[in-house]
Amino acid sequence: PGTPRDYVCWIYKDTNGGHGMVDFLTGVAQSCDVYFYKVGGGYGEEVPNGGLGIYRLSQYARALGYGDTTGIELAGETGGLLPEDFPKWKRQTIGENWSSGDTYIATIGQGYVLSTPLQVLVAYATLANDGKMMKPTLVHDILNADGQVIQSFTPTQVRDLTKDAVIAVYDGKQQTGEYKTIAPWVIQKTKEAMRLVVSDGTAASIFEGSTIQSAGKTGTAEYCDNVAQEQNLCEPGNWPAHAWYAGYAPYDDPEIAVVAFVYNGKEGSTVAAPIVRQVLESYFRLKSGNDSEENIPAQ
Repeated sequence: PGTPRDYVCWIYKDTNGGHGMVDFLTGVAQSCDVYFYKVGGGYGEEVPNGGLGIYRLSQYARALGYGDTTGIELAGETGGLLPEDFPKWKRQTIGENWSSGDTYIATIGQGYVLSTPLQVLVAYATLANDGKMMKPTLVHDILNADGQVIQSFTPTQVRDLTKDAVIAVYDGKQQTGEYKTIAPWVIQKTKEAMRLVVSDGTAASIFEGSTIQSAGKTGTAEYCDNVAQEQNLCEPGNWPAHAWYAGYAPYDDPEIAVVAFVYNGKEGSTVAAPIVRQVLESYFRLKSGNDSEENIPAQ
């Protein structure tokens, strides 16, 4: 408490600066940390009143499925960590007040925020599906001993973010009792931004030459668990990191979404994104019928 610290972008060390002025599309495409720090937690007169704030950020994240289980047929599924009242949770659990820095790093999915790969996959599939969230399942059909279908798979829609009012409206730290939907153009802009990630952003070099028009997002999540602590890897300012990439294709008519999570994989753009590219290319190659072994990338 009372100790200031600088919040810089991931590119700062390489450029001794940052990305310069960016808008939403560029902020997502280039994974500009500072853009999201300011929008999420505010910054002086540039983004007044604390920006979106942790309460509203939590509402949008929960609408996308974070903080709750999906109900998939897997024993022991967890809901991650995304309390509706993060400041209260921190006081009760950590014994400290919530700070602006907590909000800053929460906006990029770090700090106290925890999520599962399945939650991330469902969130991206929901965006690809124009706001329609579907319940994930491992079971397509149930067959009897003779191979006959006795129970067919029926898709289950959890909610439509553009039609179902699930976003609680806040007045400061208090809910007003009102709920709202997400405007379709907001989801469309998010999809455009994720397309730029692949065409001209942090994943452009990985997907260069791909014939599949996909969209996605790189992710690098710093961590300091018991394994890292035992190996003395948790150095201030240089923590180890997990590598993430989530993507879907085709961009204009999505039919598959993939997430890759690599424990201690460092950068999502260089480690996780190539995995997703191989999965997408294998999927469409198999779908086309060209499924000979030599045409399937090595995993």
